[in-house]
Formats: sequence, structure tokens, C-alpha cells
Amino acid sequence: MELAKKNYGRVLELTRDLNNDKKWKLIADFYKVSILFNENREQSLKPLLQLKALFKKNLTRKIFVAKYIKINEMLASFPGYRNLIL
Repeated sequence: MELAKKNYGRVLELTRDLNNDKKWKLIADFYKVSILFNENREQSLKPLLQLKALFKKNLTRKIFVAKYIKINEMLASFPGYRNLIL
């Protein structure tokens, strides 16, 4: 919700809390890259591709599936990547 409000400072605070728990670190990384995507799309391409690979390995949890879909949506906004979203 804070990400949608563009309250990036609050999102970063929350990611610091998530980073303390190993099982939530990947979600924290997702939110950090989401901020980068909103602030500087071009610089977010490489981190998005790296995150996509990590999330793909962890699709056993519903939240990871939802974030994986969101990563694919973000990647689809880049010209030439529409065919690579799966």
C-alpha cells in the first residue's frame, strides 16, 4: 500500500524489518527493486531479471507467485521483453 502511495521512505523502513528474517529477505528485495523501477526504470532491468530467477525457484508460496507475476508485468513494460515474461 505504501508503494502505491509512493511513500518510498516508509517502504524502505519496512524492507529493513523484513531483511532481518531470512525467509522474507526475497520479499524485501522485491520492494527495493520496485522502488527502483518506479524511480529509474532503466536501472531496474538487471535487478528485475535477477529477482525473476530467484522467485521462479520459490514458487511454492502464494506470495512468491504473486510477486513473480508482478515482476513479469514490470518486465513486460520494457520493449523487447514481452516475449520473455515466462
